[in-house]
Amino acid sequence: VAPVIAYRLKFAKSSPVTQLSQLECFGEGSLGYAIAAELRRQSLQPLTHSLSHDIRHIVFGYSMDAVGEVRLQACIFGNRRYKWHNLLFLSIATVLLPELWRRLVADYRKGRRALALDSLRLEAYLSSNVAALRRKWRVVCFDSSE
Repeated sequence: VAPVIAYRLKFAKSSPVTQLSQLECFGEGSLGYAIAAELRRQSLQPLTHSLSHDIRHIVFGYSMDAVGEVRLQACIFGNRRYKWHNLLFLSIATVLLPELWRRLVADYRKGRRALALDSLRLEAYLSSNVAALRRKWRVVCFDSSE
């Protein structure tokens, strides 16, 4: 329930624009398909203005739950996305979840090593193979239990 609430609060002003079935049409192994699978796993629907964010979850290998969200924020901050809300979110998370601190440092470094994605129109890659994109963008996915 908490991940759903966090997701809905983050994009509360948004409305659904894409159906999961549209994302699944890109085929297994594609970025679009992977997004649909993760959204389905979390019982979520795609929302306006969230597709680029959801793409980052898949490319960097983070689930769309509360811990995955915190870890993604550390990673995209390391990936040179310096937005005030990312920093605020990370600051609060490090205080409330000190047990994640070591992971967050590793996630920051992971984002730092990868190609900076902010200049790319990520939605254009929905039909691309996830593994190929990770290689192209120098993204190394850690084991989720790390």
